[in-house]
Amino acid sequence: MSSLSLLSTDEKSSTISEEEQNVNSYISQLGEKEKIAYEIAKNHLGTSFSLKKSIGYKEWLKKQNTNKDMK
Repeated sequence: MSSLSLLSTDEKSSTISEEEQNVNSYISQLGEKEKIAYEIAKNHLGTSFSLKKSIGYKEWLKKQNTNKDMK
């Protein structure tokens, strides 16, 4: 049984690129110690680590969305 997708191919690729852009923006604003901690987490936890599920990323993303809403 195949799952029905509500997004077109173009919408999916723009969603993915926006998500990746958010991740890259988040990583670029991390301080030196935070970047080291991020690298350690990636290396030690491997595939079980998800930046997108981390508290820091979720809080940052929420703040970014709040700032967009204010504009």
